[in-house]
Amino acid sequence: MTRYLITFDGGAMDHIPAEELPDVAKAARAAVQEAVDAGVFVFAGGLERQQASVVGTDGLVTDGPYPETKEVIGGLVVVDVASREEALNWAATIAAGCRCAQEVRELLPDPGLDAMLRGSAPRTEVVPDHVRGDLRADPRALDVGRAGVDSAPDPGLDDLRDGL
Repeated sequence: MTRYLITFDGGAMDHIPAEELPDVAKAARAAVQEAVDAGVFVFAGGLERQQASVVGTDGLVTDGPYPETKEVIGGLVVVDVASREEALNWAATIAAGCRCAQEVRELLPDPGLDAMLRGSAPRTEVVPDHVRGDLRADPRALDVGRAGVDSAPDPGLDDLRDGL
């Protein structure tokens, strides 16, 4: 299996009217739930619209990239699938839910890291059973990026536009 990073730009959802955002959030979370159910989901989350901090090799912290930068990731999903074609299919499912284009990139394989992770503590469930049950009943129950919360309020305009 190969891991793929599926992303969308920070402003990609700006075209969606505020009154439609709850429906978009529901559809986006349903797409993520579909990936969870298929056993291909690794991680998902949205990024805050804020200036990033860059930490150099010497530990020096500087501000950047700056907000004027157009290409800032707004949200991401990582899937572990057998082929690029399958990753593209998941990206299409996510794009339909989010109503915005998705970029797909293969993550570099790292057999050494994979072996290290296999030798570490057992991998835990990303979405706990009690949350998964709540998610099926109410897609708002999972705040993607903070898996494990029992419930979350309806996403607001800023929350949704900042990513899943």
